[in-house]
Amino acid sequence: MGNPTPKAVQIKIDDIESIDIDESFAEFAEQAAQAKEVSLAKLLEIHAAAVQREEGEARLTKDLEKLEAQKAEQDARDAEQRKQQQDTQDKLDAAAKVLADERAEFDRKQKEKAEEERKAEAAAQAEIDDARKKKEAAKELAKRSEYPGSEAIVEVISQHFDVPREVVLEWVPWLRQAA
Repeated sequence: MGNPTPKAVQIKIDDIESIDIDESFAEFAEQAAQAKEVSLAKLLEIHAAAVQREEGEARLTKDLEKLEAQKAEQDARDAEQRKQQQDTQDKLDAAAKVLADERAEFDRKQKEKAEEERKAEAAAQAEIDDARKKKEAAKELAKRSEYPGSEAIVEVISQHFDVPREVVLEWVPWLRQAA
């Protein structure tokens, strides 16, 4: 019979119960009644086992469906968590890239500024050196030049402007103030 369903067993039980043991069984009536009773007892056991098995299968099916639903929910939560983690990682990566770009730009500007300062310092030093050289050259030239003296200067101015020497001597204090 294998694993019959409770419904199939109940049909057999109903069939056996419908058998009426009457005088047509004659001398086998007692054996027939015993066979009916034993068969019904066995079928009731089989029916109870089938009902129990079917209820167990139903519970297992329900539990399996519940577990599958829980697994699906967990998979959905895991997928959402992975998505959120990936989104967070993407945001962190983007922020790190922005930060790295900003740092590179800052470093580039710092290098440019340092280079400009170095060039400015070099230019200023070159001007200072050039001025020093000119001053030293002027001093050297002045050392080598002969100063003609006040009298010679007064004489040159007097001749140039065609004025008497005394007038030029009156101009000397004004010339000193102007110088």
